[in-house]
Amino acid sequence: MLEPGSILDSKYEIRAPIGQGGFGHVYRARGRLTGETVAIKELVPAFVDHPEMVQRFIEEARATLRLTHPHIFRTHGIFEDGATFYLAMEYLPGGSLADALKRGPLPLNEAVRVATELCEALAHSHGEHVVDCDIKPANVLFDEKGRARLADFGIAHVSAELMTRQFFTAAGMAMGTIRYMAPEQLEGVRDDPRIDIYAVGVLLYEMLAGHPYLNLETESTRPAV
Repeated sequence: MLEPGSILDSKYEIRAPIGQGGFGHVYRARGRLTGETVAIKELVPAFVDHPEMVQRFIEEARATLRLTHPHIFRTHGIFEDGATFYLAMEYLPGGSLADALKRGPLPLNEAVRVATELCEALAHSHGEHVVDCDIKPANVLFDEKGRARLADFGIAHVSAELMTRQFFTAAGMAMGTIRYMAPEQLEGVRDDPRIDIYAVGVLLYEMLAGHPYLNLETESTRPAV
């Protein structure tokens, strides 16, 4: 874990850790020349010796660099420093939807607004042949004005043949967060934009009801009403 004051790529000074994702820690940092506050996402050293993890990290950078939209967080670039790789990203100070849901359900107009903004983001990403595959409260962030931004494309499916509905099940691996995954995604489907729409529907339910659509803490997986 990086200590405050650490310098990366001669450009960024680490200020504080702000979270942890599937790849590793995320830090708040300051551009040494620009003074801009950014988020730095690292690939933990344990993954550096695994080519498939390095490639997935790089693919996330490539995917998000292509996605320019008001409701998708911005990636500034990817760089290598020492023994690992880092993403420099937009810093969003408004917290996450997961943070907001800890306080209870959202008002109807706010929940609908957030869902609408996510759908606008997905219309853009799907048009760029990118399916997110992991939409969940922790991956919905808010800017200083409370506008939703879709973040973290770490397991996104990127394909120029997106709309052909090819199925990628040979690897036998379903990637995502089970509570927000469409049934098809559990079978390995990752290239169908509708799995993202399903996830937004699940999020909308949770925003309005104040609890998840699927209760995985009991034997039943039926939605609580």
